[in-house]
Amino acid sequence: MIYNECQVSLGSEAFEMVIATSLSLLDASVIEWVRSRNITFSVSLDGNEHIHNKNRIFPGAKAHSRAIAGMQLIRDELGSNRVATVTTVTKELTKNPVSIVEAHLGLGLTDMFIRPVSPYGFAQKQSFTFSMPEYFEFYKKLMEEVLLQNQKGIPVVEHSAAIHIKRIFNPGFSGYADLKSPSGVVLNCILFNYDGKVYGSDESRMLQKVNPEADFSAGNFSSLSFSNSEFYRSSLTSSFNFAMPGCDTCAYQPFCGADPCQNISVHGEPVGDKSRSTFCQYHKGMFRYLLNEISQDGPMAEMLKGWAYV
Repeated sequence: MIYNECQVSLGSEAFEMVIATSLSLLDASVIEWVRSRNITFSVSLDGNEHIHNKNRIFPGAKAHSRAIAGMQLIRDELGSNRVATVTTVTKELTKNPVSIVEAHLGLGLTDMFIRPVSPYGFAQKQSFTFSMPEYFEFYKKLMEEVLLQNQKGIPVVEHSAAIHIKRIFNPGFSGYADLKSPSGVVLNCILFNYDGKVYGSDESRMLQKVNPEADFSAGNFSSLSFSNSEFYRSSLTSSFNFAMPGCDTCAYQPFCGADPCQNISVHGEPVGDKSRSTFCQYHKGMFRYLLNEISQDGPMAEMLKGWAYV
């Protein structure tokens, strides 16, 4: 068992496992197995029922109801700290940012993690994509709603903003793979896929999904080796952002990271063209938006500064 191997090799307090899941197959046996282990669940929650079911295909359009029921079961049986949500923003969701906050509060959740859809596979379809200016128009409205809830005494935290703020104001924070140089691929996490393949990140798994002719894995669980993988060696050695054209002169370089997998997906190689990189546009946009809000003082600035150590 993977968990037992990690426990023997690392010690039970030295690692955490996260099950990224739709919760569609969650039952009592899974709950009991997880109960005494250092395992949490990461669940997609894409706004209201209509949008979630549109994004997450499941027979009978029950993706949303299964996710809600599963999260409630985890909270009741294991505690609210054992489940977290991720909201992947598609074009449809940009039309109604308030629905994201409402969906979380309706479940009693005050922690959110909002991110734009990544450019892999089906997500590149026109029905899913939007420009970064469109995303930040949506995001500003979302943050206004988050501030409104905080002013009502409901401590809603948007953790993608909190992570960027920590990178600026908390020198000891380096726990987010996307904002690491060299990249957090392999160094931040290892992903065990349901088919037994092992990857250095979820992004490398997605690369594999849309490029089956190549091998982006480090092998199977029984015979894995990251050190012998040319893909992971080249990805890491090409991900020092202080040496990348376009990053070396960027004001946000000390706080930012690198995403060789996204560059391979979009540009065909791990360094990429920063002038066309959605990774750069997104993270530069986040740093710019947050620093601009903080520089203006006021209620939004106070809320954001309070997230530096959440």
